[in-house]
Amino acid sequence: MFDGLMQLFASSGFIPHGYCFAWSSTLLWTYVIANALIAIAYFSIPVALVIVTRSRADLHFNRVMLMFAAFILACGATHIFDIITIWQPIYWLDAWTRLATGVISLMTAIVLWRLIPQIRAFPSPRQLSEANIKLQDEIAARKDKEMELKASEEELRLLSETLEANVVERTAELAETNARLQGEVADRQRMQNELQILNRKLEETLRQQAARSNEMEQLNKMGDLMQSCVSVQELSHVLCNFSAGYLEAPAGAVYLIEDESGLVNAESSWGVLPEAERTFPPANCWALRRGQIHPADALQQNLHCQHVSDDSDHVCVPLIGNGETLGLLHLRQPRGLHESAFLDGVAKRAALALVGLKTREALFNEATHDPLTGLYNRRYLDGAQDDAERRAKRSNRSVGLMMLDLDHFKAINDNYGHEVGDDVLREFSAQLKSSLRSGDVACRYGGEEFTVILNGASLATTRQRAEQFRQSVEQMGVKYRDRILKFTVSIGIAAYPEDGNQLADVLHAADAALYFAKNHGRNQVASAANMREAATP
Repeated sequence: MFDGLMQLFASSGFIPHGYCFAWSSTLLWTYVIANALIAIAYFSIPVALVIVTRSRADLHFNRVMLMFAAFILACGATHIFDIITIWQPIYWLDAWTRLATGVISLMTAIVLWRLIPQIRAFPSPRQLSEANIKLQDEIAARKDKEMELKASEEELRLLSETLEANVVERTAELAETNARLQGEVADRQRMQNELQILNRKLEETLRQQAARSNEMEQLNKMGDLMQSCVSVQELSHVLCNFSAGYLEAPAGAVYLIEDESGLVNAESSWGVLPEAERTFPPANCWALRRGQIHPADALQQNLHCQHVSDDSDHVCVPLIGNGETLGLLHLRQPRGLHESAFLDGVAKRAALALVGLKTREALFNEATHDPLTGLYNRRYLDGAQDDAERRAKRSNRSVGLMMLDLDHFKAINDNYGHEVGDDVLREFSAQLKSSLRSGDVACRYGGEEFTVILNGASLATTRQRAEQFRQSVEQMGVKYRDRILKFTVSIGIAAYPEDGNQLADVLHAADAALYFAKNHGRNQVASAANMREAATP
């Protein structure tokens, strides 16, 4: 048994694999730190679960929580062994730990599935609320009966005490009783009137609560739709449909503030929106100036925004997220009577969705664009290349590829400095962007090399456009002190399917043509056909 236990810690016959990182210290330690942080988090969760189960012994699912804690603890152990086995190949112990983790996770899953009928059998909040209302009604009815019974008992007691009195006394008592009964009748009538008033108030309160619940339900539905949007235009359409339908506004628009110009532009609209109202400066809107809904009260009712061309009633709701004014929801003559708090809820959900979309867009641009030139980077090129190949094969169309390299760029950096070299790259990239057509993709391949994918372009079209661009670069220049620096570009071209059945092969052909162009004088366009002609004696 001891030998079997020691076998778990045996490392002979194995070598630490290092996860095939080629022992890159930065990548290795990033991996180690990531696994360590995950393990720390996993080890802290069971402690929290144990504290909860001990402090709340009345909970019905403590056993499941303890099993889940064991599962999380085992998961944390696997991450610790992921770190240890980088240097110490104790794979048997690592394997048994993972097997134990699998067994614990399977047991936890079985217990969870067995608990599902019990959890589904729990009464819903609605059922509890209905039972509570019925119980309160029964208690109130019992109290009313008790009060009536006590009143009747008191009357019987008073009557029994007066039985032995003489006629005069009985007459007086009867008169007194009659007067008292009349007073009770009057009091009861007054109580009934008060109860009717209270019932009407209660009905109104319930009606208002139902209206608020419906508003919250609509807000949540709209918020869910907005969070599922993948573009600002899609989100604007959702907000327009909600405003036209639920808010009952016959016309209006969703405006967004442009980052560069600062103007407010209509992203989407419904109904009749005058052309003059589609773009305006933020100062023309009370809501954008004050950062609040306008008009918010009777005092502001006659203060019309300058961007509204007529005197019709309107409501402007600013869209503010993370302290930044993102845009505006404009409602023209809304027929639905909604409180400012509800409109503010609409604006907050729209702003939150806008912030999320902008954040995702910024992260996507950062991951797929070259920061210096603004072109797509090589990482994006790999995906764009696969997409272009799939579309070309599906539609049986050709695809043109250009590999571009700035001539003597190293000399520009050496003679004039890297700042001037960066200016050349930026100017060149701007010219390249302006030459693109819809569906074209331009990427910075690396250094002074660039790649352009021309979807649907034949080899002849690719050569024509490459030559046009080469000539346009010849006319360019970058100002350096009191002179203009000229530069040229060499271009290698290839096309699918003429130069390869896969775009990766076509890219290699274009790259080879590029080096042919550079080795035969630069500032020219070359193709695989040129290479073959040069190789023919």
